[in-house]
Formats: sequence, C-alpha cells, structure tokens
Amino acid sequence: MLMKSIRLLIYVMALGGAGLAVQAGLAQSETGFRGGVVPHALQPSGTLNCFADRAAVTGYYRAVVPEPGEPDVTLRSTPLESQTAGGGYTISFASENATVLDEVTKDTHRFQVYQRGPNGLILLRTKDVGVEVITIDPRNGSFVHTDSGVQTLWNRTNVWAGRCS
Repeated sequence: MLMKSIRLLIYVMALGGAGLAVQAGLAQSETGFRGGVVPHALQPSGTLNCFADRAAVTGYYRAVVPEPGEPDVTLRSTPLESQTAGGGYTISFASENATVLDEVTKDTHRFQVYQRGPNGLILLRTKDVGVEVITIDPRNGSFVHTDSGVQTLWNRTNVWAGRCS
C-alpha cells in the first residue's frame, strides 16, 4: 500500500510538471476568474456541483502512415478556449473517496481523495492507459479536471476548467 501511494505521488508530481509546461505555453490565453468560496468541499461527506466551460488539449500524436521525410510524431496543442456547451460534474464525497458523475456522458467514476485541506483538494483516478486528476480550490471554487494518457497513437492531456458551488 505504501509503495502504491509513493508511485501515485511520483506520477502526480510528474503530471504537475507537465501541467506547468502546458500552462506556460498557454499564457497568452489568460482570463480573469472570480468564483465563490466552497467551504463544504472540506467536509468528509457531502456533494459539490462543478461546471467546466473551458477546455484545452496538448500532446504528441503519432501518424498512422507517416509521409516520407516527415516526422512520425507531432506535437499538437489547442489554447484554453470557451466551450459552446460545457460539462457538469456532481462530486459526492465519502471519507477518502469521491464518486464523480459526468452529467454529459452519465458515466460515474470513483476517485481517491488524495489531498483535502484549505489550500485545495486533489482527487485521483488511475485508468488502464492514464490518470485523471481533479483539483478544487475551496477559497474560490476553481475547478480543473485533467485526463492524461499514453497509448499507441498518442501521449496527451485534456484539460477542463471551471467552477464549483
């Protein structure tokens, strides 16, 4: 159990570094944010409603059939942009676990509550080919959901940003 936690911590730290690199590349896309305080996010049980209305993607994509002389892998990124239709998430806490319902796809996933404190919450879910991380700042309700993964055709991260109430 300890080794699993250490491996997850190393992976989250690496993901954080990747997030900083993405953030540095998207600096031209700054937008002011004003959210509300969500102190109930720090309770061991309860529900948060979150909504993401901004999205970005960055990663390396492998060409299925590369052109002669062209690289077989390219880096593609989209800036953090407003979505025409955002996505809602209902997050239900139960001690050190959280159930996250994606209101658009109606999929429900279990996350581990990795950190819960006045500086923020971190929820983590490992998948077959990647990891999902949700971060929430209870001081302003900001919400960031990342889904990172690697497989045969890509090594990428999707980011959704919004607010919780």
